[in-house]
Amino acid sequence: MPLRPFHPQYRAATLLLKEDPLSERPDLAVGVARCLAAWARVELALSGLFVNLVNENREIGASLWNSFNSDKSKIDALNSLCAARTKGDDYLFVIGMLKMVRAFGKTRHKLAHWIWMYSDQIKDGLPIVDPKTLLLTQGKLQDALQRKQKVTPRHWSLPNDEVYVCTISDVEIDIRDFGRTERVVDMVGILVSNQGKEELEYTRHGLVINAHLAPFLSPSPSPDPRTD
Repeated sequence: MPLRPFHPQYRAATLLLKEDPLSERPDLAVGVARCLAAWARVELALSGLFVNLVNENREIGASLWNSFNSDKSKIDALNSLCAARTKGDDYLFVIGMLKMVRAFGKTRHKLAHWIWMYSDQIKDGLPIVDPKTLLLTQGKLQDALQRKQKVTPRHWSLPNDEVYVCTISDVEIDIRDFGRTERVVDMVGILVSNQGKEELEYTRHGLVINAHLAPFLSPSPSPDPRTD
């Protein structure tokens, strides 16, 4: 995720756990909403791929997909179904696609589930922190108060390396990445389904040269013979 680390220039900033901090940065709030909407389309593409692979039992496939209780169980089931329908190098595209989904899914998780904070000193974005970190810090402070210990900054300060700053430029990158992920899922869907030979070759070639999928492909699939 292109969240910027809590750089030294921010470390003197006062961080506030404020109600609705995104209302103070409306452009950022719109960007985050667009990110979440873009990821919903990725999830729809994944579910569509799964249901189509079930083939003549699509209604059952949809019910099965909806019954999975976690993203991991959905990805594992999709992986198993794709593995049964692909051969050779084509399965490498499936693996790469799923790696891509997992990587950018972590970004979506942060935007949806991490805690947004506020600082007057950070004009171009908002601090964002893992709720687990916040919970541990709050617990440390509450324990010190309960034990009547002298409270020092170490009790209430969040670790600088666990606080990030999210800006509108960051979420614009996320929106593009999510859109590219959706397109890759759609292309893999064509590859693993029963399409005509010409369309399969065209899709395979498109995946081979896809610069956004490439970092997730290991080892690299064989090049399309038309590119020799």
